[in-house]
Amino acid sequence: MAEPRNAPVIQFKEVTYRHAEELAPVLSDLSFSIYDGDTVLLAGPSGAGKSTVTMLMNGILPSNGSGVLEGKIEWFGTSSAKWKDGEISKKIGVMFQDPESQFCMTTVEEEIAFGLENLHLPKKEMKERILLSLLQTGLEGFEKRTIQRLSGGQKQRVALACLLAMQTEILLLDEPFANIDPLSRIELITTLAHLKENLGLTLIIIDHDLNGWTDWINRVILLDSKGKITLDFPLEKALNHRLSQFEALTVSLPLHIELQKGNSRIYLQEDKWIKQLTDSERIRLVNMLNSGHRKNKITAALMELRNISFSTENQQILKKITFTLFKGETVAFCGHNGAGKSTLALLLAGLYSPSGGEILLKGSPIRTYTPKEIRRKIGYVFQNPEHQFVEHTVEDDLSFGLRIQKLPANQIQQRTLAMLKAIRLDGFQNRHPLSLSQGQKRRLSVASMTIDDLDILLLDEPTYGQDAGSMKNLTEMLLERKKQGKTTLLVTHDMELIHSICDRTLLLSNGTVQFEGAVEALWELGEDTLNRHGLTLPPSEKLRQSMGVNNHVASLN
Repeated sequence: MAEPRNAPVIQFKEVTYRHAEELAPVLSDLSFSIYDGDTVLLAGPSGAGKSTVTMLMNGILPSNGSGVLEGKIEWFGTSSAKWKDGEISKKIGVMFQDPESQFCMTTVEEEIAFGLENLHLPKKEMKERILLSLLQTGLEGFEKRTIQRLSGGQKQRVALACLLAMQTEILLLDEPFANIDPLSRIELITTLAHLKENLGLTLIIIDHDLNGWTDWINRVILLDSKGKITLDFPLEKALNHRLSQFEALTVSLPLHIELQKGNSRIYLQEDKWIKQLTDSERIRLVNMLNSGHRKNKITAALMELRNISFSTENQQILKKITFTLFKGETVAFCGHNGAGKSTLALLLAGLYSPSGGEILLKGSPIRTYTPKEIRRKIGYVFQNPEHQFVEHTVEDDLSFGLRIQKLPANQIQQRTLAMLKAIRLDGFQNRHPLSLSQGQKRRLSVASMTIDDLDILLLDEPTYGQDAGSMKNLTEMLLERKKQGKTTLLVTHDMELIHSICDRTLLLSNGTVQFEGAVEALWELGEDTLNRHGLTLPPSEKLRQSMGVNNHVASLN
């Protein structure tokens, strides 16, 4: 018999919520309880209302008057209506997808101190809390660092330090890995696990991806696309008895769990699963995991960078980079946050001009092309989708490039409606792009460029905020471009995407090229070298190596 539990620290009772400007609710009849010491994963597809749940749990909504709430929310046994505005945020802290949206000060120390000053704490206690939070998050010595110059992972640690200094009892983590490199993801999970063990925190993680969480979350709540709870189970029970629901709701699963589909028992820990495999099963799986994408025959050079440098007033960002982009290949730029990847892509797109060197597009200097001529040849998907939207409705934004090309109206409508369906935004065509969820915005921004079918497509972090279904659609879309002999360049931290579709990689560090070569050669650099650049082996390659089967032996069977 299950042990009795204390009163919930957060409780939703038949909660329905809709935004003021919308007729349909974003959340419907939600009832669940969070208990002291829980580690809960709230998962679901992009647009399911996960971030809205976060803001309701923290009291950000509906206190700002932007929506209508039905039902009841209780914090620590008391109705949310009886708490003063902002009072609950002292107990329940939020770490958002984009940590920069939370920052209001210049240095790390100033940012952590800001919240404490609002509590009117004595200076001695403030100093003690700041030092402790820095120690807890591995940021000791960062006190005077400028936040804007930190990596994405370091910024997330600053956001976490701010919450720990406030001594919040419950942490809400809203897709905390959306903007950080793979190694920073691992480091942040390790930090959170350590804090959980030592401080007894209650953690609520909002994500569409189970990777990294399966070892230590004790419960999972799944939301469907209409904002309804379809599952609320202990994680092991959910994976063993309702695995199909994760797939139906496009929740990404760790590869070793994906490979166990159909088995009578699902092992949560990868090492335990591998240990019970027979030799023949390991060989079969290694053959399955070996990279199987076909490389196109690479022909003419489309773009050339010759000794390219780029500087701002205060910093040199790129240093004498020489690189050729060929027709028909798919290339990835990878490396630490701040390595210069996005800047290099912006130069290739003609959106920045180099400080030195020359860029050739089809053999002619790119500076000799007009912006309109470049736009007809090169598409660019920005890292931040909001920077890309130019129209007031989803449909108009999606069809913008087609209208610029002056295609026939019936062809524009046909292609636009087909793309809306492909990216699961049919029914959203009259919505303003800025009213979409982060994942939906990203799908729209990628589709707005891919619909134009340009010869060269540059995508900056295209998988950011994407659920498993969107990832699958994106991969298929990029593979189709490859079949058509189109050229694609990705700026990405997604190692599995690189492994699946790319022909070549450039590894950047401090504005210089550290490695250029085939994808397989990048993995051969080894885990330690990759880690120094903020990277890890992709799950499929790591799992293949964990099997302990030599590639040559596997290929003979």
